[in-house]
Parts: sequence; C-alpha cells; structure tokens
Amino acid sequence: MGLLSRVKGKIWERECVRLLKPIFGDLVCRGAIAQTRFGACEAPDCANVPGWWVEAKHGIKVNLRAALEQAHKAEEDFVATRPPGSEPRRWPVALCKDNRSRPVAIMYLDDWLTLVGQWWAQKTPLREPVVTSEPSHD
Repeated sequence: MGLLSRVKGKIWERECVRLLKPIFGDLVCRGAIAQTRFGACEAPDCANVPGWWVEAKHGIKVNLRAALEQAHKAEEDFVATRPPGSEPRRWPVALCKDNRSRPVAIMYLDDWLTLVGQWWAQKTPLREPVVTSEPSHD
C-alpha cells in the first residue's frame, strides 16, 4: 500500500472517529491510538465503541466483504486471547468509502436482524413512512 493510500486511510479513520464521538462519547479514538494508550495488542480502527468492532476502509473501490471479514476475524481473534466470558462479543462492522462517493456501513445480515429486532422491541419508529401519492383504486 502506497503512502497516499495510508494517509487517505488515516484521514478516513479520523473522520469515522469524529462521526462516532457524539454517539459513544469522547473515549472513541483511532485504534492506533488505543493500542499505545490502552496497551491493546489488537484494536479496531475506531476503538472504544461499545458493542462494536469498527473497521474503516477508504479507497478507489473498497472490497466490502473483505473489510467486513477483516473486522469479524479481528474481533474473534481478540476475544480468543481473553479469558472466557471476560470480553463481551462485539458486532463487526465496516465503515467504507469509495473515492468521491457516499460512505456505507456494512454488517452481516444475522447481526443486523438481531440489532434491529432488539431496537424494534424497545422503540417506536424514528419517522413515519412518507407517502408520495395516493394509491390507485383500480
């Protein structure tokens, strides 16, 4: 990976941290910072995000599945190095951005269904669906 690609990746990681801090608080930081600050041997790209293992990828055309699999494997490896039950599992998620495009968050469908099911059981919809036209009664 070239220098410009690494710089672009660091900038995207910082942007992801900036986006996550209002939700999860000021302890959210880049994984490289967490490794030195908290002594972690392996850290997600965005560390200290409760319940999530966040990998951030930016490139010409990011391989979404590979990014998610990297997050999943890193989370599994991290948990495997800890005493059983000492670390709660985290949902792996990849925050990906292709050049000059809208970023996406990708996660496994079964994890998403669990998350949405838990949310739905506790909340009402954030907004009502928008009806753009009256249905036809043919």
